[in-house]
Amino acid sequence: NGNLQVIIFDDGKGFNVDDIHSEKGVGLSQIEARIHVLNGLINITSSNSGTRIFISVPIVY
Repeated sequence: NGNLQVIIFDDGKGFNVDDIHSEKGVGLSQIEARIHVLNGLINITSSNSGTRIFISVPIVY
């Protein structure tokens, strides 16, 4: 067994990560919920110089 890991970077203007769970969210709360259903983890960091999203999901076979 292992993990599927995905890292997404961009160099955009970023956003307030606290808005993920508010009405201002950009759909990331839905992705976060799906990752948790799969017993995975997601880490989102964002600043005015870009955003980084790390996702890790266990592979079960």
